[in-house]
Amino acid sequence: MSELRSQSTRYLISEKHLSFDNRFLITDESGSVHYKVNSTFFALGDKLSIFDQHENELVRIRQNYPHFHLTYKVYSIQNGALDKLIASAKRTGPLWQHKLEISSSHGEYILQKNGGVSSNIYNLTKNGNLIAIATKDVSPTKSLYWIDIVDDREPHLFILTVIIILSCAQRVPGNPIARPPVNTSKI
Repeated sequence: MSELRSQSTRYLISEKHLSFDNRFLITDESGSVHYKVNSTFFALGDKLSIFDQHENELVRIRQNYPHFHLTYKVYSIQNGALDKLIASAKRTGPLWQHKLEISSSHGEYILQKNGGVSSNIYNLTKNGNLIAIATKDVSPTKSLYWIDIVDDREPHLFILTVIIILSCAQRVPGNPIARPPVNTSKI
């Protein structure tokens, strides 16, 4: 894993559980803020917007209702122009698989849990090739995702958007994957 770390770019996504607007903060390893993610309060389904450090809206994430499988749409915002659909993410397979299939203008991706039920590691692949690894850590007030982007040719903001969708998909009430993972490393 240390060899992987030397070749990857690392981000931290921090999700505040008790916040009404600034739900996610995305930083690099040194703590510099790259993006902020705001949500629409009291909305039916998830409605999130990703902003850069200059408060420019870049991406919108919208949960689609009603669908048999949990589905999200991702839109690119370009200088005040109309939203451009760039991706659709859908939870597929058995719930214990923790799997999202993403169809996008960048290609087809699969994000799924690596390991057993208590694992907190997720692999993002494209055409069978590892693109990024996300490791989740949960505390009572926030969730943290450490994202190691292995393939720097892939768009970083898009990968970070996929991890935010994962976090949203895990929070759906009644969803078995919404439970925080068992973290034995602190025992």
